[in-house]
Amino acid sequence: MMHEAHTLARTRGHHNTAFCQANAEALPFGHDVCDLITSKLAFHYFPHPQVALAEMARVATQAARVVLIDRVSPEDPAQRAYQNRLEKLRTPSKTYVYSESQLVAALEGIGLIVDAQARYAEAMEVDVWLRAAGPDEPTARTILTLLTVDGDPAGLQVRREGERLLMTYQTVVLVARRR
Repeated sequence: MMHEAHTLARTRGHHNTAFCQANAEALPFGHDVCDLITSKLAFHYFPHPQVALAEMARVATQAARVVLIDRVSPEDPAQRAYQNRLEKLRTPSKTYVYSESQLVAALEGIGLIVDAQARYAEAMEVDVWLRAAGPDEPTARTILTLLTVDGDPAGLQVRREGERLLMTYQTVVLVARRR
C-alpha cells in the first residue's frame, strides 16, 4: 500500500507528500501536525481502537479531517454478535467489526465532530471471501454452515444467484474534525 500511495502521489504531481508506516496506537508525529488522517479497512483489527483514535486526534491540526473507512456490522446486537463470530472464525486477527453508530460514538467520544457519513454496500462471492482469508477446510465448512442458516442471522444478505453464493458487506465512510 505504501508503494501504491507513492506511485499515485507522483502520478498526480504531489511531490510534497510524505507517507509513513507506523503503529496506529503510537504515531511518530508531534501534536497538531497532520492535515489528513485516514484509516481504511483496518479499524476492526486494532487491539485498542480508542487509543488509535486518540492518536489520530492528537496529530490532527485544527483544520484536519480524520477519515475512518471500515466495514460495519448490523445495528442489531444479535446480528452484530453473529457476524463477529463468523469474522473471528474466518480471520482470527480481527478484534471486532463495529456498527456504524458505535464508530460514530467512538469518534465523538474522543471529542471529534462527525461532519459527513456515507455508506455503501459491496456484494461478494462467499468462496472468494473465504479464500482471501484462508481458513482451513473444517473452519471454512463451519463458516459456510453458519452463513447459510435460515433467517440471515449475521445480517449479511446471504443469497444464491445461480451457482454462486453471495453476501453483502456494508462499509461506512466517516469524516470527522476536531472541535
